Amino acid sequence: QREADIALRWMGPGDQNSLIGRKVATVTFGMFASKAYLAERGTPKSLEDLKDHDAVLATIMDDKILWMDDGQGNPIHLPERITLRTNSIWAFDEAMKAGFGIGTTVLCGDCVAGDDMVRVLPNISRQEDLYLVAHEDLRRSTRIRAAFDYLVQAFAQDADMFLNGGVSIFDNPNMQC
Repeated sequence: QREADIALRWMGPGDQNSLIGRKVATVTFGMFASKAYLAERGTPKSLEDLKDHDAVLATIMDDKILWMDDGQGNPIHLPERITLRTNSIWAFDEAMKAGFGIGTTVLCGDCVAGDDMVRVLPNISRQEDLYLVAHEDLRRSTRIRAAFDYLVQAFAQDADMFLNGGVSIFDNPNMQC
């Protein structure tokens, strides 16, 4: 709807023919919980153990649930007790940090940074492709094309962080621009 010059989208530009897109990252998701939650409820050792835990869910992208899935978008091993379901990533992150339950989020996110969050079932993960998209008319704009190209290059430089977690190269205080 031409509300933005450049946008990020999961899994491609979508079905709008007027958009051009470029895959810029493969992002890994894992399951996390706060240390306080795990101290109170224990740490699951298998996917089957999740039934005895609480879940924190974010609803994103046309009602897709942010959780481990079967590859077709259907959640697997979802606990019966959902303590919070929100479409706000901020509220989702805060609920996980506050010990509301186990959630699925990106390995490279702010929510999992620091000492308060623990990766649960570290052998379980999923990946999603992230695309940079723009309206096809904007590719003729030098300003938009320069920004688009810069962002593609920046994502390429940080590919390992998106795939494996960790710190962005752009967070390095010793990096010279």
